[in-house]
Amino acid sequence: MVSISFADPVYLWFLFSLPILIVSHSITFKNTQKKALRFANFEAISRVTGAEFIKKNVYLLVIRLIILALIVFAVSGTTITYAGISTGSNYILAIDSSASMLGQDINPSRLNAAQETSISFLDFLPSRTKVGLVTFAGAVLIESNLETDFEKLKNSIRRIDVSQIGGTDLGNTIVTSSNMLIAEKDQVSKVIILITDGQSNIGIPLETAVDYAVVNKILIHTIGIGTEEGGKFIGTDVVSKLDEENLKNIAELTGGNFFKAESKEKILQSFSEISKFNRKKIAVDMTFSFMLIALFFLLIEWGLINTRHKIIP
Repeated sequence: MVSISFADPVYLWFLFSLPILIVSHSITFKNTQKKALRFANFEAISRVTGAEFIKKNVYLLVIRLIILALIVFAVSGTTITYAGISTGSNYILAIDSSASMLGQDINPSRLNAAQETSISFLDFLPSRTKVGLVTFAGAVLIESNLETDFEKLKNSIRRIDVSQIGGTDLGNTIVTSSNMLIAEKDQVSKVIILITDGQSNIGIPLETAVDYAVVNKILIHTIGIGTEEGGKFIGTDVVSKLDEENLKNIAELTGGNFFKAESKEKILQSFSEISKFNRKKIAVDMTFSFMLIALFFLLIEWGLINTRHKIIP
């Protein structure tokens, strides 16, 4: 998926000058045509220039429109982002530790299944891959910064317990995880794996957090743990169901994938597919390119108006 962003979008208002240029060109052409009719006719002009007078002006108008548009896009800081092939990835495992993860629709619980499969995920990865660990409920905790010591990470995953702080803060989880990845200067894909039942109910708006991830070229894969029927918390009759819509949107907007995991085997399969995912977001700043192309067309215009397309009054 290709997306376009602007560092200074306010300059895009200058695109409204394109119609003004068209009107100005039309008025100028009419005045030039009146002058030409006083001294000659268009057939004579055509014999001298080797082309029709009207067509020449259309060509010049198109070139000028292109030049103006390119300059506007250049000063607006246009960046084109697309998915390319990655030679490696840094990962943040973001595991939901809220009370809803005690749902028993996945045996023995959603949290336990997430822990076991996250440990198995580390075995899928090359030994020098950097992985960090975050847990979240009503607050976000950094359990481990990005590192390559998988045994240490596995022990950190095993120690995850249900948080005593109520709520599920997906927004701050995404921002915190993004910042951890941004701090690493490695030229590899930056990936968050968000493992949750998706019921965000506290913290900054998801839209704000997702926009932050998109701007910083972070891919987010979401693994939604839970069944259609939902599961009861241990020792209670409270039923928690999977909220798929938010998780699908997060993955789609950031270029990642959404996985619906209704069993431990499905979670493990999701991790296996993620480990083979080799795309990353590549951002290309088009400012210099647009200015260079504008200069090229400017030289063409200068050549035309001073040679073959020179206007005869």
